[in-house]
Parts: sequence; C-alpha cells; structure tokens
Amino acid sequence: MRRLLPLLLLMSTGCTAVKSGVVLVQAEQALMDAEAARAQAGAVYEYTLADLYRDKAREEWAASQFAAAEELAARAVELADEAREKAEFGLDEGTLEQIEAGPLPEDQEGALWDP
Repeated sequence: MRRLLPLLLLMSTGCTAVKSGVVLVQAEQALMDAEAARAQAGAVYEYTLADLYRDKAREEWAASQFAAAEELAARAVELADEAREKAEFGLDEGTLEQIEAGPLPEDQEGALWDP
C-alpha cells in the first residue's frame, strides 16, 4: 500500500487537466462532424454557439481553469451534436426532443405523424 500512495498522488494531480483536455478534443471532433454535415448552413445557431463555447473552453484551459474548461467543452459537444443532427435530418428542436424521449405510448401512436 505504501508503494501505491506516491503513484496515486502523482496520478491525481494532473487528472483535472487531462480530463478537460479530453473533453476539449471531443468538442473539436463534434464540431468537425457538424461541419461535415454542413451544420454551418443547416443549424446556424447551434453550430455558432458550439464554436463559441469551444473557443471559450480553450481560453479557460489556457488559463488553467480546468473545471470551467471542461464544462464549457461539454456544452460545446452537446450543441455540436445537436447541430449535426439538425443538419443531417432537418429536424426542429421539438422533434429532436421527442426522438430523445423515446417511443410514444401505444395509445398515442400516430399522434405526431398524422398522414
């Protein structure tokens, strides 16, 4: 146990920086995926906001504010994913929320898609 203590202390000191760095990379990837789906034109608001959140996360990370950077980058990932979905499928926010909520109960089937 005594041998593990210094190793655990060493590993725990940089954990926050590494974790926020990983989330920043995820934000970069999510934005690239959104760009590939042409979200700049199909989901302008979400894409722009994701880009701004990512930029602010970079600023916070550079200032060693790792917790704030992680939160901002995580929000950038959410927004970039939403922008990609909107651009790919042409869905509005209400439809996205219904899809994420799961299937309708049997008594409401067809209520959204009335032909």
